[in-house]
Amino acid sequence: MLTTTLIITYRIHAVLGNLRGMLPVLLGIWGGQAAVSVVLVVILALVKAGHTMTVLQTFNVCIADLHSTSVWTIWIPSMFFHTLVFSLLIWKALSTPRDSQTPMLMLLIRDGIMYFAIVFIAFLFNLLVWAIAP
Repeated sequence: MLTTTLIITYRIHAVLGNLRGMLPVLLGIWGGQAAVSVVLVVILALVKAGHTMTVLQTFNVCIADLHSTSVWTIWIPSMFFHTLVFSLLIWKALSTPRDSQTPMLMLLIRDGIMYFAIVFIAFLFNLLVWAIAP
């Protein structure tokens, strides 16, 4: 997931016109989102569920009981990042005059909006399942 969002970060940088000062900002936001996601996974998987881990000798794997009430928080940083990316795409689409819109730019914006919609719905579904389901 982190690799995919890094590629999306570079794609947004290209859509925004390769603005020199924008890449460090986008990479900083991506790095912050990645760090928060990793910390949440470590806290939830190792600290909160660490005492419930059991070994399945048949498959040689460890499993944990993740019925914690806060597992749904894992998806919040990614949802925030994707919403920011979507906002930048909309801003670029609305701020580009019609006579300056190239077919390639419009293709990138259209595909980015479809990607956002699909991924956001998937994240929201996962968040709601972990937050509401028993």
